[in-house]
Amino acid sequence: NTLTIADASATLTKNGTYANQTVVLPSTGFKVGSWNLAGSSTEDILLTTLSFDVDEVLGTEFDQGEMTNMYVVVKSGSTIVAQTSPVSTVAATDNNFSLNYTLAKNSNVSIELFANLSDDGLVEPGGAADAVDSTDSVKTDLTVTGTAMVSGSAVTATSADTDGQTIAAGAATITATVDASAPVASIVYDNQTVTAAAFKFAAVTSAYDITDLVFTLADATVAQSVDLYDGATLVASKPGASTVTFSGLAWNIPANTNKVLTAKLVLGSVGVGAGSSGASQLLTLTDFTAINKSTGVSAPGTESDPAGNAMYAYAAIPTITNVALPSSTLTNGTTTVSKFSVASNGGTIGWKYFAFTITKVMSGTDTLASATLWDADTNTQIAGTATFTGGVAADNDTAGGLTFVATNEQQISGTKTYVLKMTVAGATTTGDYLTVNIDQPLTAYDAPDAYADVLTDDATATFVWTDQSASSHSESTDDWNHGYLVKNLPTDTQVLTY
Repeated sequence: NTLTIADASATLTKNGTYANQTVVLPSTGFKVGSWNLAGSSTEDILLTTLSFDVDEVLGTEFDQGEMTNMYVVVKSGSTIVAQTSPVSTVAATDNNFSLNYTLAKNSNVSIELFANLSDDGLVEPGGAADAVDSTDSVKTDLTVTGTAMVSGSAVTATSADTDGQTIAAGAATITATVDASAPVASIVYDNQTVTAAAFKFAAVTSAYDITDLVFTLADATVAQSVDLYDGATLVASKPGASTVTFSGLAWNIPANTNKVLTAKLVLGSVGVGAGSSGASQLLTLTDFTAINKSTGVSAPGTESDPAGNAMYAYAAIPTITNVALPSSTLTNGTTTVSKFSVASNGGTIGWKYFAFTITKVMSGTDTLASATLWDADTNTQIAGTATFTGGVAADNDTAGGLTFVATNEQQISGTKTYVLKMTVAGATTTGDYLTVNIDQPLTAYDAPDAYADVLTDDATATFVWTDQSASSHSESTDDWNHGYLVKNLPTDTQVLTY
């Protein structure tokens, strides 16, 4: 038989799952070091002493003088198996803690060192006055000693003075910005809950409790309430107003993490005796206050008036969607060149004007003529005036458009599908094509106006619609709008090819 003689040994390493830290002073019960201790493969070890030294890393101000009430927690997994009493005064070397814990063969424990941290304003304990700077840092090292349970030999884990994490002094900040999840600019219909904005709060170095938030709402005639959510959890709710103030909150942002606060608006009605048509629901965070959980100090947070994207409320809104053409082949004669639907959302909408963009490349004497717009659901022609623009109807002209003005306002409750037809002439050959779409060149909101004024103010408008919210609604009432933010505008191009 072979007899192997082995010494008991233990392996001590810095815990790789606990990174170097930045801390704001003062801080209570801060974890200043974390290690892993692996036991012997030959016999149990009685751990008797944990000895810690405190070493400056950068600067000379952050040292043992900033540490009080130091204590140790020993864990097996998540279970605490030993915890020492705190010592009030911390020395530069040999901060010894007695232990009486048996580390079983082939087992391991974690060792965590905690202390209260507070700037004593001195270079060294009892030295000249000098406060801790944000560039100063400190670390602790650990020596573990014990006795092998079978052989009785003295054991020192790995080697003396195993370094722990570097702890740097730093300033704590809490900053609010617009989160990437914030909704895009849009038009919305009334009597629903909509997401107006999403704000990201970033806590650096210390945890914070947000206690106060102040928002401004561009037009307070529609929003009945402003609701704040942390995920699916309602944080607080206040009635809608030009300025909405939330106080007495305790919304926590853990240190060195980001959390998103979503602001939702509960919209009331738009129309006679209610909210204004086209009311801006732009929500802006203008101020907030937070308590630093390390210091207990309450102070304004950092923000630059972050705001949600533009949002405008109407009694009802349209959606325009392309519908597949009955044929994509370019032929002479009366041809369907565009097919699309208009849907109302939230109530009845009306429209009176469309402008189409047209391009064509056709051989021979190519012309376009006799444009008409039809209700495809009932196969009924819409009474109105169709006018070619830009010369596209003439021979050899390749680009232009078509405007269609309905004789009477076309009302929609639900969805209607339309087809644009025209007479196409030419000696078509392979490669010839004709394209049609509804463009959307406008880039800014314009307040609702009378129908004629919309086209006067925004001559490039391609769609003029109304939410019919004005009293005694007609073409002259101020509830007509252009196509800015109408969903699916501009439409994709529909193509006929030969």
